[in-house]
Amino acid sequence: KSNDLSLDYYSNELVKSIGNSISEKTSDIKDPSEIGLFLSGGMDTRTLLGAFSLSNNIKPACFTIGYSKKGEYRVAKKVAKIVGSECKFIKLNGDYYSQYLKDKADLAGGMYNQFTNIFMGHSEKISPYSRFLFHGHGFDYMFQGMYIPAKYVTLFGKNTHFKKISKLNNVDDLAKYYVHNIGYRFNQFSITDFVIPTYRGEMLNGLYGSVKEILREGEKFCNDNFDLWEYLMIHTISRHYSQMDIAGIGTNGEQRKIANDNNILDLYLRMPLEYRKDAKVMRAALKIINPSLSKIESSNTGYCIDASPFKLTSHFIFYKILRVITGNQKFRHPGFKERTWPNSGEQIKDLTILHNLANEAINSEILHKQMPYLDWKKIKLYSPEWIEKKSEGGGNFLMHLMSIHSLLKEI
Repeated sequence: KSNDLSLDYYSNELVKSIGNSISEKTSDIKDPSEIGLFLSGGMDTRTLLGAFSLSNNIKPACFTIGYSKKGEYRVAKKVAKIVGSECKFIKLNGDYYSQYLKDKADLAGGMYNQFTNIFMGHSEKISPYSRFLFHGHGFDYMFQGMYIPAKYVTLFGKNTHFKKISKLNNVDDLAKYYVHNIGYRFNQFSITDFVIPTYRGEMLNGLYGSVKEILREGEKFCNDNFDLWEYLMIHTISRHYSQMDIAGIGTNGEQRKIANDNNILDLYLRMPLEYRKDAKVMRAALKIINPSLSKIESSNTGYCIDASPFKLTSHFIFYKILRVITGNQKFRHPGFKERTWPNSGEQIKDLTILHNLANEAINSEILHKQMPYLDWKKIKLYSPEWIEKKSEGGGNFLMHLMSIHSLLKEI
């Protein structure tokens, strides 16, 4: 870590590193018009879009995927217009989660929730414009502090946008702490509640043990628990759930990931955690690249993407008051469909194919045999309620079981 360097220094270094990565990953492309970028309404891809234009004078064709133009496309179109790129909307059908099931299963191999892959099957709409497809995956956990060891500060029982860094160096059993606190774990409800009690201890100890093996590797060159936390997080990057998105993008053309660059990785590892917290360095880099892009709202919050935690928290408190007083839902926080990914429980309830696949998995002798540690009676008892109430956690859990079942049926 280089703690004696300023946020301004790191922000400029990030801009430079992104520009260099773009140069390297486009150096063999003879026709820049064949470059495409998946553009969301968030921070990462608009930063890359600005960097393409700033450092490399490239205006990629942009593609935004969604169920409605009122969602991310509404913001992405504004962002693309600022740099002079065209943004094309790729509409998802309401039954998209139940489409391309065989291809999704083959791509996931039982290792990911295959149903949430929204990037497959769009080659006919993309290939006439772009052969080389870029995206912003990876920048969220590197420079937006997505998985830093921190807890949200609560106010009146609700999470604010403030984060308080955990006292990680006071933790004795880091493996156990990591398993139960890392942000990408399955945290919508406790899966251990659906594990037969006699198996729970053994399974958790096995999980802790595998994490400890990685920690022992990291102790050779990590200085403290914060370094070890990062080491666990990037030990195998393809463990991240977003790997399915990346693989899905690659079915439409040759995908190239700007974040997969040694200089960018080195910069991330050298950077003090405080600069990554609340996306400080990313927000500052975006301002350097193109101040106009930092003034456009985020599709995730509906508020200026450059807003600090204080401004965001104040904004949503004010909107909450207005919503209570007026009853007008335009003051609510953007929902699932406005941010592209719908509720998993809702999808299983509304789509007959998924409903049938869920029931097939729950009653599968193959799945019961290979996963005897799960309390299948309890899962059968609760699953109708998860589906009926469109439970995000329950639906997600069922989709994971369905994904594993897809693999086992092929063996």
